[in-house]
Amino acid sequence: MNVYILEDQWAQQVHLEKILHEIEAEHKLAPFKINLFSNTTDFLNSLPSPSVENLFLLDLEINGDTLAGLKVSQHIRQNDLFASIIFITIHNELLPTTYNYESEALDFIAKDQDDIKEKLTKDLLHVANKLAHFSTPTITLKVTSGFLRVSLDDIVYFEPSPTNTHQSLMHTVNNQVTTINANLNQLLDRSPLFFRTHKHCLVNLSKVSKIDTHNHLVTLNGAQHPQPLSRLKNKALLSKLGELNDQFYSINS
Repeated sequence: MNVYILEDQWAQQVHLEKILHEIEAEHKLAPFKINLFSNTTDFLNSLPSPSVENLFLLDLEINGDTLAGLKVSQHIRQNDLFASIIFITIHNELLPTTYNYESEALDFIAKDQDDIKEKLTKDLLHVANKLAHFSTPTITLKVTSGFLRVSLDDIVYFEPSPTNTHQSLMHTVNNQVTTINANLNQLLDRSPLFFRTHKHCLVNLSKVSKIDTHNHLVTLNGAQHPQPLSRLKNKALLSKLGELNDQFYSINS
């Protein structure tokens, strides 16, 4: 696990690092790679490539700017959808503000409470479980900022980018949309689970839950709306699903 701490007080840095090593030892977790930063410039210049293994511990107030941690979290989330973010601060009153920055933080921990270690333990075990989930098959996809490793189980479908014919939009189970530097034809060969239901849609076969042959739509677990299904693809899709032994419903009325 790669841990990045943004904290401008040296004593707090030492305290957090000590707690992390205690949790690591007590729960026999893989060694943490801890990186300490006291200002946002150095922190942002050292951001790693997107990865589920990244964990960011952010103080909200850095060098007098009470929103510094929130601004940094927004930058992180724009470039790393699967990293975990935890705020540790004395500014409890800013908790509602965090939602406006859409950083999807895992936790918000108050520095002046006695349960910091307890909460961090819960959060770190949660991240460790998420990493275990990534033992399932993954693929590495090119994104604007570098490369992103994604669990196949998290991918719902892809659609063409409306602004660039060389890019696609990946929709995942957490309702996130990520721009991928590859078109649908290029992505089709990346996994046997990918199937082209329509010229505008590439689905993950494991997410198919229902096929509507009357309205030419396919329902996917994790998608907000049914996706288009070409009438010429009906038989091929049914055949593929049969091979995977997936359960689905076919509506013919």
